[in-house]
Amino acid sequence: MKPIFQTKQKTTAQNGNCMAACLASILEIPIDAVPAYENFFVNDGPQPWVPWLRRFLRGWDLMQVDCDNHFKIDAYYMAGGLSPRATDENIFDHAVVYKNGVLVHDPHPSGDGILDESSFSYLLPLDFELNPCSFIGTQGYWEPFLRTG
Repeated sequence: MKPIFQTKQKTTAQNGNCMAACLASILEIPIDAVPAYENFFVNDGPQPWVPWLRRFLRGWDLMQVDCDNHFKIDAYYMAGGLSPRATDENIFDHAVVYKNGVLVHDPHPSGDGILDESSFSYLLPLDFELNPCSFIGTQGYWEPFLRTG
């Protein structure tokens, strides 16, 4: 994992690119190599950036799997939650990088992390055939497939 910081901050006029910075950090690539998903985020309904993300990760022979539960594994993964910069008028989430249940990188310059943990995203190989959310907690089962650097 190579820490990459977001280049866009959340404002009322634009979305931040914390998720792109998390992906760039885990994949150890420049943030400019990650598509600008933040330009396609909507508040409600299906997210139009999801197909773009799938295509991008397919180029790495990876898929992103979102699980409701937090499986504290010895690999880098993304966690999402309420941003400490959110206000009553402007509530928004933020993405960070975790490993073993611990924050290891916040792509925001403040380094304030997240106020709660509401989502977890794991990168798995495309040929992973089982429901990964059922096996993430199984010690040693799929860790060799992940970047644990």
